[in-house]
Amino acid sequence: MKARLDCTASSPSTPFLSVVVPAYNAGTTIRRCLGSLTAVPANVSHEIVMVDDGSDDNTARRVEKMCKARPHLRLLRQQVNMGAGPARNRGLEECRGEFIWFVDADDEIPPAAFSGLDVARATDGCDVLIFRYNRVLPRSRKIFPWIEYDARVFAARPGNDFTAVEFPAVLTSSHAVWNNWFHRENTAAADMIFPDTPAGTEDLSFTVANLYAARRLRFLDRELYTLREDSSRLSRITDRRRLAVLTTCDFTED
Repeated sequence: MKARLDCTASSPSTPFLSVVVPAYNAGTTIRRCLGSLTAVPANVSHEIVMVDDGSDDNTARRVEKMCKARPHLRLLRQQVNMGAGPARNRGLEECRGEFIWFVDADDEIPPAAFSGLDVARATDGCDVLIFRYNRVLPRSRKIFPWIEYDARVFAARPGNDFTAVEFPAVLTSSHAVWNNWFHRENTAAADMIFPDTPAGTEDLSFTVANLYAARRLRFLDRELYTLREDSSRLSRITDRRRLAVLTTCDFTED
């Protein structure tokens, strides 16, 4: 399997990259998030699939207006709020790109993320592309490097290309979906989906399954994502919702 070498050659029905954005009541952040995706250069054919997960605010209306000026942006609406996992699964069903990128509606893409990046070369021959991210802390405009544990894990990698068998420590990283591009055919072949668990716990099984099944993982030493940490993130939640990760661990083991 090889990724398409000419990113501009993708037809409208088979874009190179599908960006899936699940959103629930993201009216205050969705413009910033989708606007930041203009960082993806025009010579990389892509689509943005935004899944409104039963929002009862103005999220869908804001996106509908943006769709008029951006033909590669699609809005899918779920009538009932089902959670980030089912919303991402809906995006998986509808997207058409060779690679899939899951972006959260309250995060964004750094303006210079793709500057000078040869996307075709970066993805050629791999099933999962892993990259760095940065963080913006609550009520702060300061940008910080990625989580120290992830930094230590990938600093110890055997090279930029490897498998989970060659480098099992990759399976112990943060398990977030947003700092990976997943090859869609590989994901579909293994019938990988997100479990129906509370937001923040559904990433684990999907990411681990893809990392483990990949014939070739590649690390790109570059920041392509900005994580905006807030009180809704599972890492900052201390109530019973954190127990949902136990269900996700069982799902991952299966």
